[in-house]
Amino acid sequence: MPRIHLVSSAQASEKAVHDILVSSPVVGVSCKGANAGGKGTIYLVAVATLQGDVYAFDVRRDKNIILDGGLVRLFQSTDVIKVIHDCAADAAALHRGFGVTLSNVFDTQVAQRVQMEEHGLPPRMISKSSLFVKYDVVGYTPSASLERLLREDQHVWARRPLNKDMLNTAAADVVPLVTVLYDRLKSVLNPETADWFEYLCKQHRRSQLGSKKKTTIKGDNQPRRSVNESFEMSVVKVREPKDD
Repeated sequence: MPRIHLVSSAQASEKAVHDILVSSPVVGVSCKGANAGGKGTIYLVAVATLQGDVYAFDVRRDKNIILDGGLVRLFQSTDVIKVIHDCAADAAALHRGFGVTLSNVFDTQVAQRVQMEEHGLPPRMISKSSLFVKYDVVGYTPSASLERLLREDQHVWARRPLNKDMLNTAAADVVPLVTVLYDRLKSVLNPETADWFEYLCKQHRRSQLGSKKKTTIKGDNQPRRSVNESFEMSVVKVREPKDD
């Protein structure tokens, strides 16, 4: 069973980012915060690797994790594919908050759109939870209290300490991106539409950078529901490296 690595300082982040960059050419990414988009605030960044590990970067505790902690290297890497669902809001928040430009993104929202176009269907937006259901993704059921907070408190991810329920919920949001959806969606996309898909991913990534309006997709602000069996992950706090 995969483990969640809680990263709470820029120093610990440097090691975590290095480990990700050298071991996982594809990662799942989700930014947790409030007011999605350019004026949004990022409190937590969850990153899932091909090995099934999840790194929870606590930006609320130490905002220097993004730049000084090297997370920017992962976001801007042209070698590592970032699998993100509907990346526009995350891209805008990262760019305006930290000057970070997302690169090499496989957007599952865009992949779903292109797949529909290939079948002669009008493209439409789909929430991550609906996409998980479509591909029979195994999910995690948050506690009733957390589900209520996810519905009612837009700053729920700013609450500290991060308990196991919150970390499991964040992990369940990114693990399927890299372990299920990336391969499934990539396999059904026509190679002849590869350039079109890449173009749409770039356009969607930039879509909120110049807009003051917040764009949301119906269903994306809803708490993650369990699909099939629930799962839990053990949590490991990443320690800061010792001085030699």
